[in-house]
Amino acid sequence: MVSVGFLFLIDPVIEIWRRHIASCLPTHQQPGWVRKVAIILKIGLLAAIATGVAGAAQVSSAFNSQSGVDTVKSLRKVSYILSLGKSSLIP
Repeated sequence: MVSVGFLFLIDPVIEIWRRHIASCLPTHQQPGWVRKVAIILKIGLLAAIATGVAGAAQVSSAFNSQSGVDTVKSLRKVSYILSLGKSSLIP
């Protein structure tokens, strides 16, 4: 569960970015893609949290077989990739 903690800090950054764009421009000049990108980023964030939690939940069963260890490692890598992808897309 160590890798999930900082993911909860990404959501406020996404929301601050979206609100910054909304506050700088009048309503009729706000680009429509900003809201869509914010939604996509939040969905990706939920996917990163879900894969991190799934990997953590399978740790106890991973001690029984090598395939369990490989599954946990894969889930953690996917969670890292998703979280880094979301972090790098936030301007």
